Amino acid sequence: MKKKLVTGGIVGMVLLGGAMSAGALTNNTETPEVTTNSTASNEQKSSKEAEEAAKEEISGEVTKIEKDEDDGRVYYEVDILDEDGKNIEVEVDANTAEILKVDRDDDDRDEQSKNYNVTIDREEAVSIAENEAEGNLKEVKLDDGHYELEFRDGNIEYEIKVNGENGEIIDFEKDRDED
Repeated sequence: MKKKLVTGGIVGMVLLGGAMSAGALTNNTETPEVTTNSTASNEQKSSKEAEEAAKEEISGEVTKIEKDEDDGRVYYEVDILDEDGKNIEVEVDANTAEILKVDRDDDDRDEQSKNYNVTIDREEAVSIAENEAEGNLKEVKLDDGHYELEFRDGNIEYEIKVNGENGEIIDFEKDRDED
């Protein structure tokens, strides 16, 4: 029994030593990571902090927050529905809570120049959709004269399209998210 423990301990030490040596060699050959922000820390901001930063930039209702990464930079994508009913996407740095980008949805701007007879407002469309879906409202957008709404209840996602002229439900989808 003691021989097995001693042998196992020796094998473990040899493996650990080899792994550490390989790690040292790897670290010596890699170029160091360059940090452009000297105040950056390893601790990332919470989604709540990202939401607050985005709402300082754009006032309105936050409809969605997603953490994303692009070229090694981690950021939050915060979707806001402003007072005019336009969808605005704000990218917030996950390390500093700095606003990286504000993207105003051009589709919503074009929406008003088109000749759609939208007679119901956003709140009425949400109310209609809430009668069919469960959970929290995640997104609302006006597209081609129709409101497209997304709700989430746990791992169930509802997508509802409401006619902007008469309030009828045009499309209803209920899907289980497979995450």
